[in-house]
Amino acid sequence: MPAASTRDRIVNEYRLDEDTHALILQDLVEVTKMGRCPTEAPLAVVLGGQPASGKSNLIKWCKDEYFADGNVCVVNGDEFRGAHPRSDEIHQNYESMYAEITDADVRTWTRDVLESCVQGGYNIIFEGTMRTDAVCKTVRRMCDLGYRVVAGVMAVPYHVSFMSIYLRYLNEVKCSGHGRQVSLESHDLAYVGMPKTVRKLVEQGYCKEFVVFERLSPSKGASFVTVTSDPSAAIDRARSFFPNRRVADSLRLAGDALAKELESLGQPGVARSFRDRWEKVLSRRLGPNVSATR
Repeated sequence: MPAASTRDRIVNEYRLDEDTHALILQDLVEVTKMGRCPTEAPLAVVLGGQPASGKSNLIKWCKDEYFADGNVCVVNGDEFRGAHPRSDEIHQNYESMYAEITDADVRTWTRDVLESCVQGGYNIIFEGTMRTDAVCKTVRRMCDLGYRVVAGVMAVPYHVSFMSIYLRYLNEVKCSGHGRQVSLESHDLAYVGMPKTVRKLVEQGYCKEFVVFERLSPSKGASFVTVTSDPSAAIDRARSFFPNRRVADSLRLAGDALAKELESLGQPGVARSFRDRWEKVLSRRLGPNVSATR
């Protein structure tokens, strides 16, 4: 990883000028709204969960459950990163910094695309991590404008999403030659922050519907539980799961296989990063243990 001064220089090198940024924003707004219509009683589903917890599958479930007619705008900042005109170049030259380099533009694109959809009264699925309570202000604004808001969160144990970061990276490298790296810091901040944000959403009273999705294995999808009064307890219950010794041994073997495959694909640094941390995660020597009710 480059030194801080070098990282700042690289980030500034790829920051878009105002005109280019605005033109791309216009395109993103148009594409997001394409084929969708405003409604008199709009519904917004606001999602949260740490990186690699399984929110992509959660989006699909929400579409099927709430928007069977397909009339919904999906606002997902990660999907906007590819709109950067030098996205491929950044991936090629600075893969480990890809999110950091594109963040300045992506964050404002996401904010402005979401605002355009809200102002227009469109149904919305908004994917985020709920790392901070900033989404509480968004939910309040939606409710003030007549939205019904549902909060959907992924309640996923630490070891599951940790391994899933590397499994996802491996699959992306296989498919496209490069993958999305996620810093452990951003993963952990979201893991810690999401339950606190949920608690605040409950306290402020604007979001009255919660859906908590459980995912207890890196290789399996999510099951869901609808919660109306105590989402924090459901989050705690799901995230408290930890494998017994037999399952942990199986996960160690799976981790060894994953690291070897990463090495065979020319990613020794990523494999080493995973190996250095995986045993600590399984022995509970790495990773926060934060209760949603604290």
